Amino acid sequence: MTRSTPAPTRDPDPTTRIRTGNQRLEVAIDDSHHTTSPDPDRTDIAPGVDPASDAARAPGADGTDGIEPERVADGATSSTRPVSAAPVRPAIIGASIVVTVLHSIVTLAGVLSDADIVRNGVAVFSVVCFFVGAVAFGAAFVLAAGRSRYEELWFGGAFFLTGGVVPALARNRLAACLAVQCVVGLAGASLAPFTPVAFTVLVPLAGMGLMSLYGARWGEFSPKQEAD
Repeated sequence: MTRSTPAPTRDPDPTTRIRTGNQRLEVAIDDSHHTTSPDPDRTDIAPGVDPASDAARAPGADGTDGIEPERVADGATSSTRPVSAAPVRPAIIGASIVVTVLHSIVTLAGVLSDADIVRNGVAVFSVVCFFVGAVAFGAAFVLAAGRSRYEELWFGGAFFLTGGVVPALARNRLAACLAVQCVVGLAGASLAPFTPVAFTVLVPLAGMGLMSLYGARWGEFSPKQEAD
């Protein structure tokens, strides 16, 4: 008696069976017969390219180089900070200009005159400016320390007005006054050494202190980010 063998049935869902040892792995074929119908309404394909062709699916089919333009995240800041548009505060700038003009006049008088009263006057003026600058610098330090609790302050911005924290006009005038004070002070001490006129090198501290006071009081800084 002959035993009939049933005919193998075909799985409606095509699979690939791979025999490995005693295990049978079934890997579904999900993309072998997958086709995509072209969309005639596509607008991201360069003119003259068939929507059904491989070129339409290749990078750069829309006429670009296939690279998505770089996007800047919200809240990102540029490496170059924009200059502050805050109004200029003329009081501190005016005080620095007055000190610079008086310093130049007094130093010139001390260099040209041999009178003790004139040269001693140069020394007194220089010491007064030194203490004024020290007080201004101390006040700037206290203001900067207080603001640093809720704002992102840095030394160069708060004390030397770098990074666009104040209007350019204010920064340029205060920096020019400080530069003139330094030049005049060094020139006076060089032309009349070992005399009271040499105290004129102390005056630039006034310009530095007023510049620091302006930055610590009126400089614009970013708010400090709260930790999560």
